[in-house]
Amino acid sequence: MSLSVEEMNKELPLANVLPGDAVPYYMASGECARYEINGQLVTVIDRAADTGGTFSAAYISGGMGAESPFVSHAVEHKTLYVFDGILHVWLPGEAAS
Repeated sequence: MSLSVEEMNKELPLANVLPGDAVPYYMASGECARYEINGQLVTVIDRAADTGGTFSAAYISGGMGAESPFVSHAVEHKTLYVFDGILHVWLPGEAAS
């Protein structure tokens, strides 16, 4: 489903469900999909399907020393915000130090 801005502004947002399409929605605290991966809690707040393929977003919480396997996205962008702690990122062609 592809909506114009005018059509989208007339739509009531879906509540507490990832829509799978670029339509208005909201997620109440604690209502998102959550996964435990390598000792880290991943809380998905939207996926590429929910944003017209533009981006996806998740909160990732882990303890000191938590690690993640290599992650790659073919289409959407990846932006990382660190709210607390330190994040080390290795890009292709760079040697880990």
